[in-house]
Amino acid sequence: MASVSSFLAPTPPGEKSISSGFEAISIPQFVGEDYNNYTTNTSHASEDVFNDEAPLLEELGIDLITLRRKLFFAVFPFRATPKDIASHSEMTFPLAAVLLIGLLMLFSSKFMFKELITYTFAACIAIRGMLALLISPFTLPPDTARPTTEVYTVMSSVGYGFLPIVFLAAASVFVPLKTVPGFCVCLLALVWATTISTQLLCKAMSTGHQRLIVAYPLALLHAVFVLMVV
Repeated sequence: MASVSSFLAPTPPGEKSISSGFEAISIPQFVGEDYNNYTTNTSHASEDVFNDEAPLLEELGIDLITLRRKLFFAVFPFRATPKDIASHSEMTFPLAAVLLIGLLMLFSSKFMFKELITYTFAACIAIRGMLALLISPFTLPPDTARPTTEVYTVMSSVGYGFLPIVFLAAASVFVPLKTVPGFCVCLLALVWATTISTQLLCKAMSTGHQRLIVAYPLALLHAVFVLMVV
């Protein structure tokens, strides 16, 4: 009879062990080639699953290419606006811009996160309603398809217009803006921000012929942000 140590010892692949009157064979020999095929297919399947996983930024809804293109347009808003980036409702920078403006205002002892978020959301809803009236079949040019009006597109266009406001909030930390040069800087930031949002919205909603009507409420929206910063 085999000893206890030989009974508990592992059996090498392909070899037999006799203990207590019965034969024991190793698992690889018992299953044969199917075992190797199963382990190989399993490893390939797990690799395919990981390769098919979407990138983390894409799952979070962050499009870095659109973000970079829209930021580049926001820096130079007087050039032609691409239709694809104007109608893309990218929300990463708008959300970051509102939070950044609020953080910079903390250096001036102004805690206004609630006011910034509430005012931005309410203003975008109101502008979205105005645009829904502007792009009605009675106001569009003939043979022009009616574009869809999404509130996220409006919020994205307005949010990218916050880029000059972010620079203004950063400047207010070091330089007082309640002066004549500060007033000129605020006016420049207001015109810059209004131009960005107007260009994006008019291109996304095909309302270029009504540019001044769209620019008026956007100028009021950004003017309130400028006043909050100052």
